[in-house]
Amino acid sequence: MPLATAGHHEAQVHMALLPAYYAWTLRRLSPWLGPRILDVGSGMGLAAGSLREWTRLVLVDVDPAQVAGSRARLAGAPAVEVVQADVRDPAIVGLGAGAFDSVLCLDVLEHLDDDTLAVRHLATLVAPGGHLLLKVPAHRWLYGTMDAASGHVRRYRRGDVRRLAAQAGLVVAMLGRMNVSGVLPWWLKGRVLCRRANFSRTFSPAALARLNRLVPLLARLDRLVPVPVGLSLVAALRRPRHDGAT
Repeated sequence: MPLATAGHHEAQVHMALLPAYYAWTLRRLSPWLGPRILDVGSGMGLAAGSLREWTRLVLVDVDPAQVAGSRARLAGAPAVEVVQADVRDPAIVGLGAGAFDSVLCLDVLEHLDDDTLAVRHLATLVAPGGHLLLKVPAHRWLYGTMDAASGHVRRYRRGDVRRLAAQAGLVVAMLGRMNVSGVLPWWLKGRVLCRRANFSRTFSPAALARLNRLVPLLARLDRLVPVPVGLSLVAALRRPRHDGAT
């Protein structure tokens, strides 16, 4: 998960101005969301803030500032636990093997040298028949200065996600692209202008507020434009049931 840095925390503060974006992401993944949810690399709880129903919700981040932010954001919400831990550490399995119907891992794997190990740990936490839900940056050819400034080790192809699933014993239930509108701005800023900052920090707060209002239109555009590109890949990876059924 992202390293504990002041820059990452500042980026999370900026991203708090885009609640519609997190809601859009969770709508894409909602068919595979169960009642017992683990959010790994949860940051300040921005994605969890868009969740509406759960019987158990555990948020995990490696950054103590982000953990404090999550606790403040979700203070008073029932059945919520916030934990400081690292997905790369085998001790994370102590949260409960097979204890979660859904494990959210949004914009985390690209920060890790060993994403295979992380996915194996997370697969252990998924209940049989449950899902590991991923969002990762797409297209290796988009990698540029903004990726490096954001601490991204890589961007992903569909085949990379399928490989991670197979190595962890998971089945791909859904794998698709998201946010076609973000590709051109990312390419211009990260590959042409070579901006050395997290993407959200290249926008002013006022611009982020305007972008937040545009998210419903961008989501609709994603449904209507039949192209195989998008700023991110989203995936639902199912843990097979013990009886062999998927």
